[in-house]
Amino acid sequence: MSLPKETASQLMGKLTPQQKQLVSAEIANVGPLSGDEQDSAINDFAAASQSSTAAARPFGFLQEVDSQDVLTFIIDEHPQTIALMLSHLQPAQAAAIIAGLPVDRRLDIVRRIAGMRPTSREIVHEVDKGLENRMSVAARQLDNEDSAGSVAAILSFTEQGVARSLLEELSQEQPHLVEEIRRRLENARSRSTAA
Repeated sequence: MSLPKETASQLMGKLTPQQKQLVSAEIANVGPLSGDEQDSAINDFAAASQSSTAAARPFGFLQEVDSQDVLTFIIDEHPQTIALMLSHLQPAQAAAIIAGLPVDRRLDIVRRIAGMRPTSREIVHEVDKGLENRMSVAARQLDNEDSAGSVAAILSFTEQGVARSLLEELSQEQPHLVEEIRRRLENARSRSTAA
């Protein structure tokens, strides 16, 4: 509210849709603030930021990544690595990832989270950066190769009968691709019904 409109607009553009909605609601609730109130809020934020966010939050880059995509990258990781990562995520995102794990691995990972002792910052940082680098490389490779995701996105807006017919015809030529498209469509539907 205290920033120039152009700067505030740029910052809002970097927020997720949910964050934008929450910020907009707070702005509406707060109403106009005096200069002293703005200065006080900014000073409080600066003091809190220096003490609590001196280092970036571990695995913070995953907050913008779909849980299903995270699963793709971590599915073959050691259970302790997965537990470490999940313990640093927001509970809702961690729960979605746990739900997507194979049934036989869920309990093991939850046990590891429950029994986890404090881990050195260096180890957390190393695991965090390693996963971020692997995901970054893989994302660049998939940018032009995510045909299943593209088709699933298109078919999610297509009438169900037409989508079903197209998938049946395509399955005769590329059954593995159709299997992946169907998985993505189901994931998208389950996310939308859960929301």
